[in-house]
Amino acid sequence: MKKLWSALILLALIGPAAAGPHGKGKSPSSDADQAAKAKKAKETERAYQEALKKIPDSTKKQDPWGNMR
Repeated sequence: MKKLWSALILLALIGPAAAGPHGKGKSPSSDADQAAKAKKAKETERAYQEALKKIPDSTKKQDPWGNMR
């Protein structure tokens, strides 16, 4: 019984290591894929910068404990 449990634990630990690296079957990215990713990243950055401009500037200092003093 002790040998059976030892074998099961050993297989549980070795199994994932023997499976190999993930994503092994992926094909290399083509130039079109890289260009599309770069375009999407540029659009995302532009949208982020526009969203930052829409945030109003705070002229009043935030003091959550102001009423307690």
